[in-house]
Amino acid sequence: MLLQSLSGDAATPSPWSTIAAVFGAWAAARACASALEFGRQPAPADLRRVGIDPVAFSRIRLY
Repeated sequence: MLLQSLSGDAATPSPWSTIAAVFGAWAAARACASALEFGRQPAPADLRRVGIDPVAFSRIRLY
């Protein structure tokens, strides 16, 4: 019952889904930053989450 009340209509995102999306984007940005900080390629899913094309990003030389 609680999950149904939190889910909302598909056309209108609930406040909970909006908050989850913000934290998801923040976590993906932090994961990308951490990977770069340690000289690694960020995960493609994290790059897509923050709006970066993983194929184009792999062509960037980071040295």
